[in-house]
Amino acid sequence: MKKTFAFIFIVFTFSLLFGCSDNKQLKTVTNKEALQKEYIVGGEKIVLKKKELLSNKIEMLLPESFHIMSEEVAKIKYPNENRPTIIYTNDKTTINISLKYTTTQINDSQIPEFHNSIKQMFEKLYPSAKWLDEKVIKTNDGKNVGVLEVITPAIDTNIYNFMYLIELDNKVLIATFNCTEEKMDDWKPIAKEIMGSIVTTE
Repeated sequence: MKKTFAFIFIVFTFSLLFGCSDNKQLKTVTNKEALQKEYIVGGEKIVLKKKELLSNKIEMLLPESFHIMSEEVAKIKYPNENRPTIIYTNDKTTINISLKYTTTQINDSQIPEFHNSIKQMFEKLYPSAKWLDEKVIKTNDGKNVGVLEVITPAIDTNIYNFMYLIELDNKVLIATFNCTEEKMDDWKPIAKEIMGSIVTTE
């Protein structure tokens, strides 16, 4: 299992991208159907809408203005062939939401162990990382979710990463949001809304 976790961690680290857009003030409005949420960020409206992804295996809220990163750009941003399964990004490709659906077998009860292994390897790779949160939570239907919230160093900036580790059909799903630390306070509420909206449908 530890070797498997080590392999997943290598894949996992390539989910850390750079950047975030300029924002100042934030407020949120939720429609009564709860199928979308609206944020006003620095005068710009960010609309989160529910989408079905991974062949309808999950549902989650995503920014309406985001698009799937092209294969050409993904190869530059994620040079390793084990890049995320799907990447949603803004027009500047500075804010990224990625999903990596691995082939590694796992059951729900192993999520806490997997979460701990990822955290330990993260600490070795980024000894100067600033941890904001790390825990295992339960969904409404009782499933385990590993949560990692950490600021990691990069060449010319620091990166805010918010991640969920989930078992989906006995495989590991790694969901990641990231932006620069400078923009963290503006986008953190949106990141948590996005990640917290993930629901498995099977």
